[in-house]
Amino acid sequence: MVPAIYYHEKMQSTEFVKADYSSVVINGRDGNTVKATVADGRVYDIGTGSQTIQIKIKGSGPFNWPHFMGKTTRFTQVGWTMFTNSGGSWCFSIRGSNTSEKRLQVTTPNLFDNSWHTVTAVIYDSAGSKWVKRFMDGVRIQDDNGTRNLGANPGSISSSDPLMIGWGDDTGFGAMTFNVADFEIFNTALTDEEVRNNLCLKDLSKHPKYTNLIGYWPCYDGFGSRFKNLAPGMSTHSLGLTGPYLWNADPVIPCTITPTPAGSNKAQVMLSSAGVPGTIFYWLRISVNSKWGIEPSNWLSLYETEFIGVE
Repeated sequence: MVPAIYYHEKMQSTEFVKADYSSVVINGRDGNTVKATVADGRVYDIGTGSQTIQIKIKGSGPFNWPHFMGKTTRFTQVGWTMFTNSGGSWCFSIRGSNTSEKRLQVTTPNLFDNSWHTVTAVIYDSAGSKWVKRFMDGVRIQDDNGTRNLGANPGSISSSDPLMIGWGDDTGFGAMTFNVADFEIFNTALTDEEVRNNLCLKDLSKHPKYTNLIGYWPCYDGFGSRFKNLAPGMSTHSLGLTGPYLWNADPVIPCTITPTPAGSNKAQVMLSSAGVPGTIFYWLRISVNSKWGIEPSNWLSLYETEFIGVE
């Protein structure tokens, strides 16, 4: 943390408090990709077992079929990946070592409408086969059995690719822009009721399958170079951030966060040392050229009535 002091004798007293939701926007493609990746590719495989993958997403679209998170980056590889079609539906692809790809892409409500949505994929065993089921905001998506059923012997669903959030390296598809929160992985299959009843659980330790939690990244740390992993015993498997990322506050918060009560003389502002040059230029009334690569800082504009024109 780097302290910064800004003074003007006409400024009124205001306490800056941490924003309820401060995260990194996942965007870009190719060399300008902002990604979050678990460095160790050996963890978070499904293998021959069961798994539940759940994450909250808020973005805009539609896009051109990009992968946006997964344990592989291409349809042709063993593993799993989430992607979206041109209409904004969220889709799921999975492939085992002994089976062809299964692609679940029945149309869903638009995932990328600038509102928070929770998507869930459950991989489970039933009636001598391995199956996949999808949910959006706790509602089961009615994929047909032909795409949901991986068969009696799909092999191991394992990939040496790291678990990642962001553009999936497939040059045939476009980029996208979205925020994430509450990324959770369980090493068991959640029931429909467990998915539906715990979408907005504020204390994840109260989850009925908490002992099966192997990955939990709230993703709204507000600072640093990673999304911390808060699952028991998994702190070394954080999601490392790469690319030209910036931490930003967003007033639209996920349902798992309790809003800070509104109070007089308090403001939620995202301040960082990277914004100091931009703030100095603003203070000196110097226009900043976007080509300079200086992080914009316009929080002082909220208080202009206190100091502009008072000299």
